[in-house]
Amino acid sequence: MLLRSMPLRSDEEKLVLLLLAMKIDGIKDEERKLFNEVAKDYGIDDTKEIKAKAKELLSLDEPINEVFEEYAKEVIQVGKYYAQDNAKFLWTLINMGFIDKDYSDNERKLVD
Repeated sequence: MLLRSMPLRSDEEKLVLLLLAMKIDGIKDEERKLFNEVAKDYGIDDTKEIKAKAKELLSLDEPINEVFEEYAKEVIQVGKYYAQDNAKFLWTLINMGFIDKDYSDNERKLVD
């Protein structure tokens, strides 16, 4: 299943993955705040395209964890992510899961 229909920069793709992860158990205020901070760290002020891509992916008739996994595989396979970027992103993903003090089984599965 090809999910990369909209061309995005690698930082934007990371933010799409974060949004998908946030949606897994509902977006909390703490997660929204961290998402905005991460976007600013990536130099992205306008997240409309990122949110549109996440919405497009969520409209697929697939479980969100499968969409997340497939999109992550497609993004990583194109060679845009390197070891240091992967490690930093994974750490951000873990922090996103813990930020609301409720690291759910669904969030844990995304990281695994």
